[in-house]
Amino acid sequence: MLKQKRFLLESPPASLHAIGAIYLLPSLLLYFVSEDLKFALLIEGSTFFESLKNIWLPSAEFLNVGGLFRPVVSTINLIDYFLWGTNAFGYHLTNALVHLINIQLVYYLSLRLFKRAELSFLCSIVFLFHPILANSVYWISGRTDMAACSFYLLSLILTSKYLKDLDIRYFILSQVSFFVALLSKEISITLPLAQAWMIWHYKHDADQDISLRSVLVRFVAYSALVVALFLSYRLFIFGQSPLRIDDVYNIGGFYHLFINTIKVASFMIIPFGHQSFEMLVYDYKLYLIIVLIPVSIRIIYTVYNHRKDLVTEIMLCALLFISVLPLFKLAMRWYMYIPTVFFSFVLANIIYLKWGRGNITRAVILIYLALNIFGGLVNYKVWLENSRVNRELVTQLVDEIEKETTADTFVILNFPAKINRTATFVAGFEDLISLKISDQNKTILRPINIVHQLEMFPTDINHDGDNFIINACESSSYCLLGTDRQRLGLGKLSPGDIIETSVSDIRIQKVNPSGQAVRVSMSMHEKYTKDATLYFYFDERARQYKKYTF
Repeated sequence: MLKQKRFLLESPPASLHAIGAIYLLPSLLLYFVSEDLKFALLIEGSTFFESLKNIWLPSAEFLNVGGLFRPVVSTINLIDYFLWGTNAFGYHLTNALVHLINIQLVYYLSLRLFKRAELSFLCSIVFLFHPILANSVYWISGRTDMAACSFYLLSLILTSKYLKDLDIRYFILSQVSFFVALLSKEISITLPLAQAWMIWHYKHDADQDISLRSVLVRFVAYSALVVALFLSYRLFIFGQSPLRIDDVYNIGGFYHLFINTIKVASFMIIPFGHQSFEMLVYDYKLYLIIVLIPVSIRIIYTVYNHRKDLVTEIMLCALLFISVLPLFKLAMRWYMYIPTVFFSFVLANIIYLKWGRGNITRAVILIYLALNIFGGLVNYKVWLENSRVNRELVTQLVDEIEKETTADTFVILNFPAKINRTATFVAGFEDLISLKISDQNKTILRPINIVHQLEMFPTDINHDGDNFIINACESSSYCLLGTDRQRLGLGKLSPGDIIETSVSDIRIQKVNPSGQAVRVSMSMHEKYTKDATLYFYFDERARQYKKYTF
């Protein structure tokens, strides 16, 4: 036991690598999820260097309609695709390696801040096992946040080195890292504020009174230059406003801000059960506001009165707040990767300070850490189980398509888009099927996607001669329909609402208390009522496709 403890403390990077590798090993068995191979259709038939050119200097057909431009991550995807094709193993291996690198970067950054190896080791362990990271690490498309985090942390480490040595090379490299982070994901725009925080921390931590005004001015000026360069690049690529972004990011209002704030806090603080808590927030939001306002005022008042004793904690919370700023606009679980780094700093620091307060405090700390690990394992299990379903959803349909040579359209009436509130294929399913089949003249339609909040429960499907009547399990499932606001739970559907799509007209017959459709009537357009169209439903009990017979 003493040898193991000595190894952990004497070789923290090596022990972190070993623990991380063992923990991430099962993730190599995961399959593809929503949009993981969407990019592959664009580069299919092109050489590696042709594809590389189209990533960094894209033509119109390669431009993202939502205004997203992340060439660093696209380049990583390109390398993976040319190495692994449609073999999911290689993509998850890349994700695991990037996560292991970030664990090391968390250790080295926290070591520069705290100057205690055991505290930095704890920061990395909290980060490694945090439950919310499942949505980035186990989802191939979630690597955007992971890659951005790598350069975000590297820039802060280089900033720290520059502040200590005033070596201009570290300053230049920190700004280069900032630019690459922006090209990985736009959430990195908060990095100049984090760099300013590093200057503030260095001044506070220094033994002598020093002036860093000139250093701050330099960082501000060159960070503005990097942002201007990034926006100019976007202007050149898109040929219109470089601030253009998908409409889903433009949903505003106080209610949306409040919901995002609660989601961000719950994602980080609650050890497990984020999904259940998120549902409670939507159902009891008014009660939550009434409770949180006085509690928040009391916390702020207490912190203010003890501000001299809580300088370190306040500074760490300020760094955490900087990292979550973009999430007040739109908070998704897979956006939490970078903020979780700084939450691990806050939590590890509290644990380190409170550990010697007595047995009861230690017991509470151990219980909380155990619940965090348990939450991480629960999410791990969900992703592994969903992955098996994903594989079946793809392979079974590919088999049906290859077998049914006379059909040209395959309609799935109740596609399970989410299970346990975790995506299977909300989008990107058709792209993956297209890469798997030999005949490209096949069409796959999913007019109704079913969200299973918990396990999969049977969906009832009937046909009345003209319309399909689709009834989800009302207690735990619903149909994923409506606008972005309605899908995000910010707006409600009502019985009688009609949703027109390119393949069908859907009338809402019944909704649940949250305003989500649980029973709908769907009329397929005449084009899809011919003999060349086959209808399938997914049997949730048997976990297989079955032909729907009229």
